[in-house]
Amino acid sequence: MIVPALNPAIYWKILYLNKSNFFIIIIIIIIIFEGILFNTGLSEGNLIYILWEILRGHTQEVININLFDIISQTNYTFFSSFISAPISTNASSCSAPKNKPAHPAEVILKPKGGAESFNPNFRSYLAGLLEGDGSIWIPVNHRDSQDKFIYPIITFSFNAKDLPLAMIIQQKLATGHIYKIKGKNAYTYRISNIVNLIKFIDIINGFMRTPKIYNLNKLIDYLNNKGYSINKYPLDNSPIDSNAWLAGLIDSDGHFSVRVSTDKNNLLKRIACSLEICQRQKDLISHSYFNILSIIGELLLCKVKETKTNSKNPQYRIRTTSLNGNLVLIDYLQKYPLFSSKYLDYKDWNLVLTYFVNKEHKIKYNEIVKIKSSMNDRRTFFTWDHLQNFYNLHN
Repeated sequence: MIVPALNPAIYWKILYLNKSNFFIIIIIIIIIFEGILFNTGLSEGNLIYILWEILRGHTQEVININLFDIISQTNYTFFSSFISAPISTNASSCSAPKNKPAHPAEVILKPKGGAESFNPNFRSYLAGLLEGDGSIWIPVNHRDSQDKFIYPIITFSFNAKDLPLAMIIQQKLATGHIYKIKGKNAYTYRISNIVNLIKFIDIINGFMRTPKIYNLNKLIDYLNNKGYSINKYPLDNSPIDSNAWLAGLIDSDGHFSVRVSTDKNNLLKRIACSLEICQRQKDLISHSYFNILSIIGELLLCKVKETKTNSKNPQYRIRTTSLNGNLVLIDYLQKYPLFSSKYLDYKDWNLVLTYFVNKEHKIKYNEIVKIKSSMNDRRTFFTWDHLQNFYNLHN
């Protein structure tokens, strides 16, 4: 599968696939026809416009993921995701889309084995990702001013550099739409078809750990009031390091940092590697996030701190401050890896930490400064080989 990654160059580089290029041509034809299905006219944007829009803002380098391996695992769902889940450029960051009835290609049939057949790593990772930077919107009114039915919406938000992650989640679920947010360097991935909302609930139900479970339960109530029968499961109280939930949260809200301080002679004085996770103190109906951050802090040997206390949106923050806490984090992420671009920041962060553990940080000072200068928002080159290891939906 060919997916984009940010690169400030001014050209496209197409990497060669090892197997038949004829198959690529077929996919390109499918994508072109997909552009015809966009809900926007030429003046607002179509497929070609989107491709060149990427070049205009920040040129992409095309990264090669083994398409044939993905197709062999997912069969027809790869193609149904192209048919039913376009990337659109007409989304607003503050308005909910008016949804159309389900297209047959959008319907995900229930697995024969029930929810138990879903991969628990996929389920817990997706729950953590949703609870970090996702939302569940439930309409107050069932119909709009034009008497069109309004569906609930589950939304994931992604920085533009993490579009490949959004695409592979969409492909694995074989449903939903990815929208480019106007005026922002971001995308949203939205699921709103009733059948697929139920399927999504089946996937994450029982793996929630934050107050967002209340919104999930409201969605379940909404659907049950329409005649469905969906169970509500309590918060997941299993050990925080027993599944991929924390990895999903870190991919959405975590921040890896390397801090370097020098003395007056510009000699290395101190180096600190840390992971930081911030969450608002309370949700809109005053449910606190202190407990879940305390649980994470206990694992990573750090305490919850208050920050932005004088603002309208005070937060809780945890930050690893010890070598032992960072080593616990490394052990966890070896079992349950990251999949966003933060994986690349983590690899750089881990390399610097390795220098520190091996007492090489002083002689590696210049290299550490160089590594730090290309992390997080300063990163300009992205590789996505790690997405080849992304979880399958089913066991």
